[in-house]
Amino acid sequence: MLRYKSDIWEYTIEKEPVIKKKLIGLYPLLPLMERNNNETDDGLMEETITTIKTVENEALQADLLAVTSILAGERFSNELVKKYIRRDMLMSSPLFNEWVEEERKEAAEKATEKATKEAQIETTKKNILSWLSEKFDFVPKNIIESVLAIDDIAVLDWLHKKIIKVETIENFNHLIEEAMSKK
Repeated sequence: MLRYKSDIWEYTIEKEPVIKKKLIGLYPLLPLMERNNNETDDGLMEETITTIKTVENEALQADLLAVTSILAGERFSNELVKKYIRRDMLMSSPLFNEWVEEERKEAAEKATEKATKEAQIETTKKNILSWLSEKFDFVPKNIIESVLAIDDIAVLDWLHKKIIKVETIENFNHLIEEAMSKK
C-alpha cells in the first residue's frame, strides 16, 4: 500500500486499498495518490468524486469534497477542480460553511475598521477647519484644500494639536507644508 518514491512525494500511497477498505478519511487525498497507468487528470478527479459520493452522510460527503477541492488544487488547475467540485456540492458542508462564515466575519471587520478610519479622518479634517475658522475668522481656500487632501490620520492629529500654538494662518500653512514634505 505504501511505497517509497524518489520524486515529488517521498512516499506514494496506492488508491485501491483506500477505496476497497473504505478509509473515508483518506478520500480527499485520492487526487494526490499514485495514478493507474494511462489515467488522466479528468479520470482521476471523476473517480475521486464517485468514491466520495458513496459516503452516505451528506454533511460528511460535503466536508470531504471541500477538503478534496483544496488538496486537488495543489496538483490540478482550478478549472479542473471546479469542473468536478461545484460550490453547490459544498453548501451542506459544516466545514465549508464555517470557512465561509469566518471569511465573511473577517471581511466585515475589515470593512468596519476601514469605515471607522475614514470617519475618523473626515472628522479630524472637519475639526481642523472648524478650529482654524474659529481662531482666525478666515481660512484661505488653499489651506482648506490642503487639509482636505491629507489622508494620514497621524498628520491630521499632529496638525490638529498645533492649532493651539500657531499664531497666524500663514504659520499653519507652513506646518502643512512641513508635514507634507516629510511624507
